[in-house]
Amino acid sequence: MQNENILKKLRWYFLAGLAGFLVYALVFPRLDDLSNLQLKYSEDQVKQKIADLAQEFHVDLTGLKSEISLRRNTDITDYTQKNLGLRAAIDLMKKGLPAYHWHVAYKTPKSKMDTTASTIISLGGDQPGKSNRRGDKTVTFRISTDDRLLSFIRNFPPDTVTHNLAKITAESAEKILQQQTAISSWKLLDQQESKRQRRIFNHFRWVTHQVTWTDSLIAVMNFRSNDLVRFDLSTGILQSREKKFSADDFWGIFKVVFVLIFSIIVLINLMKRLRQDKIEFKNAWIIGGIAAFMTILKAISGLQNNSFLEVVLGALLGAPFLGVFAFILVAVAESVARDVWNEKLSTYDRLLLWRLSSGRLGASIITGFFLSGIFLGVQTLILVIGDYLGPVWLKHAESQIRFCFSPIHFLQITGNGWLFSIFTLFAVVLLGYTFLRRFINKNLIFIIAAASILSFLPVKMIDVGPVYLQIIVNFISGLILVLAFLRFDFLTVFVAFSGAVFFAAATPYLSPHSSLGMMIGIFTLIFPVAFLVIGLAAIRSKDDGEDEQEYVPVYLRRWRERERLHRELEIARTVQLKFLPQSQPDISWLDVASNCTPAYEVGGDYFDFLPLDDDRFGVVVGDVSGKGVSAAFYMTLMKGILKSQTRHVQSPREVLVQINDLFYENAQRGVFISMIYGVFDRKKKLFTFARAGHNPIISIFSQKNQVKEISPKGIAIGLDKGLIFNRTLEESEIEINTNDIFVFYTDGYSEAMDKKRNEFGEQRLIDIVNRNRHLQAGAIIAQIQKAITEFTGDVPQHDDMTMVIVKIK
Repeated sequence: MQNENILKKLRWYFLAGLAGFLVYALVFPRLDDLSNLQLKYSEDQVKQKIADLAQEFHVDLTGLKSEISLRRNTDITDYTQKNLGLRAAIDLMKKGLPAYHWHVAYKTPKSKMDTTASTIISLGGDQPGKSNRRGDKTVTFRISTDDRLLSFIRNFPPDTVTHNLAKITAESAEKILQQQTAISSWKLLDQQESKRQRRIFNHFRWVTHQVTWTDSLIAVMNFRSNDLVRFDLSTGILQSREKKFSADDFWGIFKVVFVLIFSIIVLINLMKRLRQDKIEFKNAWIIGGIAAFMTILKAISGLQNNSFLEVVLGALLGAPFLGVFAFILVAVAESVARDVWNEKLSTYDRLLLWRLSSGRLGASIITGFFLSGIFLGVQTLILVIGDYLGPVWLKHAESQIRFCFSPIHFLQITGNGWLFSIFTLFAVVLLGYTFLRRFINKNLIFIIAAASILSFLPVKMIDVGPVYLQIIVNFISGLILVLAFLRFDFLTVFVAFSGAVFFAAATPYLSPHSSLGMMIGIFTLIFPVAFLVIGLAAIRSKDDGEDEQEYVPVYLRRWRERERLHRELEIARTVQLKFLPQSQPDISWLDVASNCTPAYEVGGDYFDFLPLDDDRFGVVVGDVSGKGVSAAFYMTLMKGILKSQTRHVQSPREVLVQINDLFYENAQRGVFISMIYGVFDRKKKLFTFARAGHNPIISIFSQKNQVKEISPKGIAIGLDKGLIFNRTLEESEIEINTNDIFVFYTDGYSEAMDKKRNEFGEQRLIDIVNRNRHLQAGAIIAQIQKAITEFTGDVPQHDDMTMVIVKIK
C-alpha cells in the first residue's frame, strides 16, 4: 500500500516522461541526418564495388591493407544545415545530397598515413595532405551511400606508374566522368597539360548544374599518362569557404584545459581526504571496475578495423587509466557529497549493495527512467523552436558514425554512454553541486548556479549549433538535472541522465527513416531497460525501505566517533579547568599570576593556590607523567589527596610524603608526578618548600640583585613506596623580601621546540624573567608567552604548559 502511494505521488512525472518520449520519437528523427541515413549497400557489397572500380582504373590492390568506414561529409552537411536549417537539409539528403559516404583506404601495411595530393574541399570530407613516404602505396575511394563515386586518389611511387608518353583526351576523360556520376551534361572549365620525367600530366576541371541538391557541382580529374590518379567531386559553394577558428576549436582546447585543471583539483582533494581519514573506496571499486570494463568493450569494438594485437594494447592501456581515474573521482565525489547531503546517496548505496527489496529504490529508478523522457522531449522542443526561428545544425561524433554499420558497434555506444554518464554525473552533480552548496544557501541562487555548470562545460548530451543554442540546451538540461537532484536523489539523476544518453545513441538505429541495423539500437537500450526492470521489481516489494538503516561508510562512522570523543573531551576539559583556580588570588602582600595551557583537550599539569590563613599562602605546581585523559585523571586524583593533607599537615615536606604514600597505593605502576609545594609566610618572611622531582624554581632576589635556580633534592611522587622517597626528599627555607620573584613552571615551557627541534631551554626563561623583573607577575608571564610563540612559530604544542609567578610586594 505504501509503495502504491509513492507511485501515485509520482504519476505526473510519469505522464510528463511518456509525453517527452513521444515527442522525441516522433520529431527528433525528422531533424537528425544520421536518423535518416539510408545505406544502399552492405559493407561486403561496398568492398566488391571498390574491387570493380580498382579493376576499371587499372589499380593493383594486391598486398595492400584495407580499411573501410562510414564518414559524414561534415563540410557540406554543416553548410547546408547552417544556411537552410535541419528539415531542409533532410529534404536535400532525400534528393541526393551526399551527407555520408563510404571511405575505403588501401595502403602498405607499415604505412601510418592516408595521404593525397588534392587541394580543394571534396565531397569526401577529408582534407588533402602531403605526399606519403617514398615507397608507400595509398589508394582512397569515397563512395556515396547511394553508389556514386565522390573521390578516388591514387598515390603510388613513380616506378609503379605507366612509363609512356601517351595522353588522354578531354573526350575520353569526360566519358569516365559521365559513367561515374550518371550525369551527361558537363562543361569543361579548365584543361592543363605538362610533361615531366618522361610522363604526361593532364588536369581537367568540369562543372555541371544538372543536380537538385546544389547550385553547381565541380569535378576534377588528374591523369599520369593514361592512368587516372585523382577523381574528386566538390560543390562550388564550398570552393571559397575559408577555414576559421570556430567554436568547435575553442571547445576542443577548453576541454583539454578543463580536464587537466579538474584532474588536479580531484587529486588535491584525494590527498586532503586521505590525510583527514574522510574517504572510502567501497563503491569506488565497483564504479571504477565498470569504467574499466566499458573501456575494454570500446577496445573490442575496434576489431572492426584493427588487429587483435592493437585491440589488446588499447584495452591494456585505456582500461587501467580510465578505471583508476573513475575510481579516484567516485571516491572523492562521494566523500565530499556525504558531508553535505548523505541522504541523497541512500538509494545509490542500496543499489550497489544489491539491496533491491526497497520501495524507495524502485521509485528512484522508475522516476529516473521517465525523467530521461523529459530530458529528451525538452531538448527536442528546443531544437524545433530553434530551427523555426533560424538555422540550426546537429553534429555527430566521428566515433558514433565511423562503424555504425558494424554489428558490434553497440559495444562502443555502450562504453561511451557509461563513461560519459559516470564522469559527468560524479563530477558535475556530486562534486560541482556540493562545492556550490557550501557557499550558496539560498535555493534559487543555487539552482541557477548549478544549472549554469553544464552551460559552460564541454559536456554535451546533444551537439548542436549555433553556440547560443548549445548554451540554452545545456542550461535547460542542467536545470532539469539540479531540480531532479534536489527533489529526489543521486540515483534518480543517474538513471535519468544515462537513460537519455542511451536513448539518444539508439535513435539512429531505431528510426523508421534509417536503414542502419535495428539490433544495434535494441542492444544499446539494454541498460535503460534493465534499470526499469530492477525498479519495477523493487517497487513491487512489500518493503518500502523507510525502516532500513541508512548506509554509513566506515570512515564516516570513525569520523562521527572521533567527533563524539572530541565533544566528550571538550566537556572533560571544561570540568578539568573547573578544578584549577578560576581567577588570580587577590592578596595584599603578594602579586600572583598563573597560566595553564594543555597540549590536548585535557592534560596532566596541575596548579593550585592554598590560602592557609591571613599570613600564609600555599602554592603547588605538578606534572603528571603522560598526556591526555589518563594524565588528567591522575591530576584530579592528586588534587583531592592534596586538599585532604594540607588541612592537617603544616610542613610542605610532610605533605608530599603523605601524598606519595596514598598515590603509590592507588596509582598504576609507571605513573608518577613531579611536584613543588611551598608556603609563603608573611610574618616569618620565609618561603618554605619541598620539590619532588620537579623543575627548579627560578628565583630573583632583589636586594642581592641575584638570579638563582633552586632545586632541593627529591624524586617524583609514585616512583617509590616510601623508603627512598622519604630519605631523599628535602625541605628548604628561603628568606623573602619586597620585589623578590619566584617562578614555578612545568617542562612544557623549557622543552618547547622550534622547527629545527631546538628547545627553548631554562636559560631563556631566566633571561626573560630577569629582563622584565620590574613588571608585575602577569606582565612577566605575558612576555614569556610572547617569546615562546615567536620561538616555536607554527610548530604544534607537544606538552602541557603551566606557570605560576609570585612577586613579593
